[in-house]
Amino acid sequence: MYDKSVRVVLAGPGPACLGDVAAAVASAPEIEVVARCVDRWHAAETIRAVRPDVAVVDVGLLSLCEGFLAGWGPIDRSTRFVVVGHGADDAIARRLYRQGVCAYVQRSRVAAELADAVRAAAGAMAR
Repeated sequence: MYDKSVRVVLAGPGPACLGDVAAAVASAPEIEVVARCVDRWHAAETIRAVRPDVAVVDVGLLSLCEGFLAGWGPIDRSTRFVVVGHGADDAIARRLYRQGVCAYVQRSRVAAELADAVRAAAGAMAR
């Protein structure tokens, strides 16, 4: 159990996507959603301003060719990233892990796995 809440920013391409992601972490009392963002620019600004412990970002908001945060401007690297993807693409997941992402969760597995991925990313923060 955590002695403090894990502060999380959610970022996805629309309210339906964010709703599914928010529902997946709602039952975890130690996870506090501090902001929801529907585009990469709002997400980058919010992450810079709020400095969450973990950012959960939909893969559609990322630049996979140039580095997962290319075009986002400076982001405090103390924020850990969990990416929600649309399928079981191992090549994308490996590329994201090499670039510093803590976890990749398939959209079809969000309900079952996202809260644990956020907890694990927050645990990586303490190391």
